[in-house]
Amino acid sequence: EIAEQARQLEISEATLRDMQANASSLTEERDSTASALEEYRHAHGQLLDATSAALRKAIDAGQARRDEQAAVCQQQDLQAAIVPLEIAAEAAAHKLRSAEDHLAGIRSHDAAHALGGGLSPGQPCLICHRPLPADYQPPASADPAALQAADRAVKAAKKADREAAAELADTRGRAASATLEHEKRKSATKACRCP
Repeated sequence: EIAEQARQLEISEATLRDMQANASSLTEERDSTASALEEYRHAHGQLLDATSAALRKAIDAGQARRDEQAAVCQQQDLQAAIVPLEIAAEAAAHKLRSAEDHLAGIRSHDAAHALGGGLSPGQPCLICHRPLPADYQPPASADPAALQAADRAVKAAKKADREAAAELADTRGRAASATLEHEKRKSATKACRCP
């Protein structure tokens, strides 16, 4: 019976050694698996960070491109608006010159009436100093209503000229700003594309 117990004890010790070896092997596998899991988690985190950064960069690049397109459209719209405004400003300036010429003509005629009203035939002309002819008649005075209408036309033309010039200058200024903004947006778009 002691021999049987000794044999059982040896079998138990052998089983225990096998179990200890198995436990040691499982512990090594667990440690190896835990290490691999940690490496996977680290790699996964890096991949998520890189993906997030790439998505943010793509979003920024898309926004920069949309901003650049909006700046281009604004610049083109303002540049297209300049030509009609230049034409309108030139027309307003021409209308002002015409109104001023018309008013000057009326005033000149009225001045001739005022100067010539006191002269009579045979007296020397105030301009050329020759004697006035026998049938000399002083120029008629200007129509006061025509003078007032011409004066109002000049004032209205001056106002229209100032407004057209101001609108043209404002649009040119905004077009210049839009050009600068477009260049800025273009640079931002380029910066988003280049690493």
